[in-house]
Amino acid sequence: MMPSSTAARAAGLGILVDIVPNHSSDRHAWFRDAVAAPAGSAERNRYVFRDGQGRNGELPPNDWQSMFGGPAWTRVVEPDGTPGQWYLHLFDSTQPDLDWREPTVAEDFEESLRFWLDRGVDGFEYDAPQASWGLTDADAADIMVDTPNAHGGTAKWLTAESSIANFDDPYSDSIGLTHTLFNGDDDLGSFAYDVMDGTRSADDLESHFATYLDPRRASGRGMNAAASYDLSRSASQRALDAAVTAGNGVLYSTDVEQVYSQLSDASRAAYDEVFRAIDSSSALAPDASRERVPTGADPQSYATLRTSADGSESVLAVYNFRDVAATISASLTG
Repeated sequence: MMPSSTAARAAGLGILVDIVPNHSSDRHAWFRDAVAAPAGSAERNRYVFRDGQGRNGELPPNDWQSMFGGPAWTRVVEPDGTPGQWYLHLFDSTQPDLDWREPTVAEDFEESLRFWLDRGVDGFEYDAPQASWGLTDADAADIMVDTPNAHGGTAKWLTAESSIANFDDPYSDSIGLTHTLFNGDDDLGSFAYDVMDGTRSADDLESHFATYLDPRRASGRGMNAAASYDLSRSASQRALDAAVTAGNGVLYSTDVEQVYSQLSDASRAAYDEVFRAIDSSSALAPDASRERVPTGADPQSYATLRTSADGSESVLAVYNFRDVAATISASLTG
């Protein structure tokens, strides 16, 4: 096990590796070998190469568009210097799509998973697996799910980053991923922010917890959420988003490079204070029970009673979604 994973566990943290099954870099040795090899070769079969349309193949194979804009096909120059085949890239042209129908692709991907599992990571976040060419649901379950479970020794956190991991999408459960996205595939917003902004109410938030989180936790699964990439959110807003989301049993993460390191000292301190409070109580752990506590008719007040799995500790958490101080009455008698 790597020292970093040991230290993370000691601090109550888990390590997820973000991994992309859809493509490699155009600098990868596989792709360089593919461009240097002839059409129909084993090297090219690892990717999605096709002949172009038009008299001399000067047009892309079809009219597919990249998710980043522009054609999803780029033409290569053959080893003899002539214009050649086109390769598929559903994302950027520097990210050529792999062909999962080629057995060596699946074998190499599984080897990559084992590499990280041997170093003690706690799971994987698969980036846009549904976009992977030739990856069937059966193969996704066999490789992306069963490999971690079979070789990790312990249960793993398995989630995806894309619309197929939305809270209401069945794909993740159909292949056996353990966690879905509490806020959906939204890098900027969250259900908690919507309550702060007045576009949703505390009742809507509770309905979301009750409809999606609670049944998943009851079946041994869960949900995850990430800190917003909207850097305009204040320290208090960020703290409240983390407190109500993580404080009700959702696994919460922050992008260290693109979010946490870009925030003010006040915002980082607010996050740290929330996470220390959650980590200090077994009643705020993901496996603790949760029950809504009535707070009257105010659509921007909310409270829950959390009780640890062993019943030894309870915490009453009260949340004020307004940007000013408020008095909130929470009724433990219903």
